[in-house]
Amino acid sequence: MKYNKVSFGTSEAVFNKLGGERGITDFLSGKTQVVKSDKNFPTLMTIEVGLYDENDLIKIIKKDKKIKTDESNNILDWPPLFDFDERTSLELVVVTPEELGFEPMFESCANYENICERANRYGLDECPSELGMLLSLPQYGLKNKFYIVASKILRDQKGKKHLLVPWFEEDGKCELKAWEVEQGKSFHTGFHFIFVRHNVQI
Repeated sequence: MKYNKVSFGTSEAVFNKLGGERGITDFLSGKTQVVKSDKNFPTLMTIEVGLYDENDLIKIIKKDKKIKTDESNNILDWPPLFDFDERTSLELVVVTPEELGFEPMFESCANYENICERANRYGLDECPSELGMLLSLPQYGLKNKFYIVASKILRDQKGKKHLLVPWFEEDGKCELKAWEVEQGKSFHTGFHFIFVRHNVQI
């Protein structure tokens, strides 16, 4: 072994940081980059995706009395294909557009495309499409919070673009909203966005 001072446990930790077998493949193919970041965004949680297919997860959400889906049925009744067909652990990070460098006086620049592009510079990637649904489940304990899950854009039957937004209330209930993303529409620079720390930080 070339690096005889590196233990197997350390190697495994690196593989996990890359995202497991899929992450290693993405790294070797160039899809994942190693970037040096001057900002240290705290981890919200590590979550496993790929546990459900879309129809099973939608059924679980609709049966849960603590989850309101009135505003997201236009998405849930026209389910997207999930990004992950295998179980994968992802590290979730919460950031605001202001933390990414968008100043409140220039809020009009903080549209979804620009926010995602800026987040990517700091080693953050968009979430898989299932994450907004997954985070609405009560076992993840996200109470009294409002998060915009920065995911791949979801389309309803009419082709309109949306993001799924779990809106948590004081009583522990969640309203899963479908937030329409219009071309160039700006976001408040204090909103909390969830991204995936997919790239490796050094």
